[in-house]
Amino acid sequence: GLLPFALFGTRQGIKRYTILVALLLSTIKCISIINIKMPDQVVGMGGIFSALSRFSGLTYIVIALWTIVIILYIGDNVFFKGKADWVGRWLRIGWLILLITGVMALVWILYDANLGGHAEKYGAFSQYLVFNDNWGTRRGYCWRIAWESYMQQPLIHKLFGFGPDTFGILTWGFREEALNLYGEFYESTHNEYLQYLVTMGPFALISYVGFLASSCVMMIKGLKKQPWVLAPLLAVICYGVQAIVNINLPIATPIMWTLLAVGMAMCRTTACKTS
Repeated sequence: GLLPFALFGTRQGIKRYTILVALLLSTIKCISIINIKMPDQVVGMGGIFSALSRFSGLTYIVIALWTIVIILYIGDNVFFKGKADWVGRWLRIGWLILLITGVMALVWILYDANLGGHAEKYGAFSQYLVFNDNWGTRRGYCWRIAWESYMQQPLIHKLFGFGPDTFGILTWGFREEALNLYGEFYESTHNEYLQYLVTMGPFALISYVGFLASSCVMMIKGLKKQPWVLAPLLAVICYGVQAIVNINLPIATPIMWTLLAVGMAMCRTTACKTS
């Protein structure tokens, strides 16, 4: 969603973005074919990827995208070779309008599915749109008991949390209920920000989010002088978005911190050279 604001400034960026989207959807299509042809030999897809692979128009979208890629390369090398870029500004404005429209549509759909009582008309996608205890592989349940347990705490715990990595103890009162309902007990919220809030308090959460946000702002300022900063910048932003439905894991979080450090070091080195 954010990458076009950086890439749509040049024809080269437009081509690369189109190839990126075409490769992503082509991969989903290929994996879906493998799942159909060899169901007993591979681990099947789940979640949103499964929904995308079942979309009847996916094949036509993939063909259309690769056709656009070919047209872009022919046009750039035959008709616009050596000519200055002029479409960047309008494409960015168009993309911004598209994103705003998409967000507004999503907000309306969420309202319609949850408060409007029309979840059934969204079919299989209703499992992603209707927020209840079963939403997101029972993440809704984790979030609900986290918030209810947090609100029952005395003021000192509301300010400074219940203690790092103590979600299982904080929600101990829901243990029997979770075991009866789902046959398992949860020791994390599967939401990094909510996890920090209930276990370490609002001051820790604000500090953490503030550090990530200020680091991203610094990397954005360094983009013009050091374009490579775009890679760690988007990596940190992507991590921040997925953290809404996941916790910090040893397989992913250290990589994010490393990339953030690389991005900050690039900006600091550039600043030192130009000062």
